[in-house]
Amino acid sequence: NTEHAVQTFFRNILGGFSSSRFHRPPHGLGLSAPSINAIKTIREIENHIKMWEVNPRMDLLANVEENEAYLSAKDGEKYVIYFPKEGNVTLDLSSHNHSFSLRWINTNNAEWTKSEEIAGGKIVDLEAANEKGSIAILKKAGN
Repeated sequence: NTEHAVQTFFRNILGGFSSSRFHRPPHGLGLSAPSINAIKTIREIENHIKMWEVNPRMDLLANVEENEAYLSAKDGEKYVIYFPKEGNVTLDLSSHNHSFSLRWINTNNAEWTKSEEIAGGKIVDLEAANEKGSIAILKKAGN
């Protein structure tokens, strides 16, 4: 279904696949609104973090249930966390005593929603920005 196809696309990108795509109808989404918004979302993220600069790092997340969140990161510098739906996880920033900028993007419309600065040096709670799919990006402040 559509939800599964979009989630698979984001998991593939965060998982380090060199390519991912949407199949043509009748067996896929083609260039439909959900697929276009997913591609736009990744392009928006790449304005801030290049996906080839991060690697899958699920070991930095805790309290993760199945299909709740996925993480690619360059530890201490940049993090991309995908929430397919609602969820709440913790991210270990305890060994990094600097602050991070945190931005959220809605995966359904490729629009940035909220941003804030958070302190490192601790384990941080992250709650999905919405129940229909969101991505958080964290970058070392000043970068």
